[in-house]
Amino acid sequence: MDYLDLFTTVLGLLYIWLEYRAHIALWVVGIIMPALDIYLYWSHGLYGDAGMACYYTLAAIYGFCFWKFKKTRKKKEPLPIINMPRDKYLPVTVFFFAAWAATYYILVTWTNSTVPVLDSFTNALSFVGLWALARKYLEQWFFWMVVDAVCTVLYIHKGIPFKAILYGLYIVIAIAGYYKWKSMIKIPKNKQGAGVVLPCVALLLMMMSCTPFGRKVQALDTDSLSMAAHEGDAHAQLRMGLCYDRDSLFAEAAKWYELAARQGLAEAQNNLGVMLKDGQGVERDEAQAVEWFRRAAQQGNVLAQSNLGWMFHGGRGVEQNYDSAHYWYRKAAMQGHAAAQNNLGLLFRDGLGLPQDSDSARYWFSMAAEQGLRQARHNLETMN
Repeated sequence: MDYLDLFTTVLGLLYIWLEYRAHIALWVVGIIMPALDIYLYWSHGLYGDAGMACYYTLAAIYGFCFWKFKKTRKKKEPLPIINMPRDKYLPVTVFFFAAWAATYYILVTWTNSTVPVLDSFTNALSFVGLWALARKYLEQWFFWMVVDAVCTVLYIHKGIPFKAILYGLYIVIAIAGYYKWKSMIKIPKNKQGAGVVLPCVALLLMMMSCTPFGRKVQALDTDSLSMAAHEGDAHAQLRMGLCYDRDSLFAEAAKWYELAARQGLAEAQNNLGVMLKDGQGVERDEAQAVEWFRRAAQQGNVLAQSNLGWMFHGGRGVEQNYDSAHYWYRKAAMQGHAAAQNNLGLLFRDGLGLPQDSDSARYWFSMAAEQGLRQARHNLETMN
């Protein structure tokens, strides 16, 4: 019996249980376990995993510090679990493929790894997964589901039975962990079915959605799309609106958005609200824009929540109400929307609708700045 395999398996179970509970002690276990795994993996010819264990140790230190000592956090408010911002999808995808290629090259050039393709795949995806875990992104569970499934097969092939059983359990726990974390944040109602999608499909869609190739794969034939839209398919109507919107044919886009919006599609309702707010393709009507934003926001659409907060903030199309602005900004901010996080920081900074709170202002400015929002960086700098 390989007692080191057994012991690290026990540590792994403790780690995943702590991760399920979103407990900071997971990082302590995460420092100890990979140090032992280096020898275990190397002795079984999994050189990529051995190198990955070195990374895990450093990443666990980073994760612990990020969760516990993040300077801009309010002392009494833990780092929130949020959705991974959409503007991260493309850079994450690029990094994943670059890391996969680089790790594969290293394995085939300097090691005698017998499974370089899968070995490098799990390494690259684990880089992404551990980064997402450190940021407390809900979607980190999708990455781990895929990694765990591949590793289960690898460890069976390599004759590491306890590790294979552990990663099989990881798959089950990762699914449970996803729902556990999901219950701890506000998820848009129109996305609540996403968790039942096969993890590998969800991952591929997420990684490909921002690439030209991915858009071509997802695109329907123009004639079929038009036919479905004319037959009353709300999703096809939304897609038609998006196509016309992309081509700056705003009047046609507004027409299709409205048809889909009246059938209750939150994305279409938000897009129609934007066009009414800006007077694109339709006569400008901020009051109507507020109504469509409200319908979409009540379904959990993050863009609509941010837009509705902005309308209340400035008294556009509705009586100015800072309490309502705070309410909708916060809903969007908790889902990782950078503009909403910045605007929520402004309310705290200026004491609009709630007591002035510099710590909370810095916290939300920092959350938005981390996503690359320049205005948030500026606001944060002016407070320091």
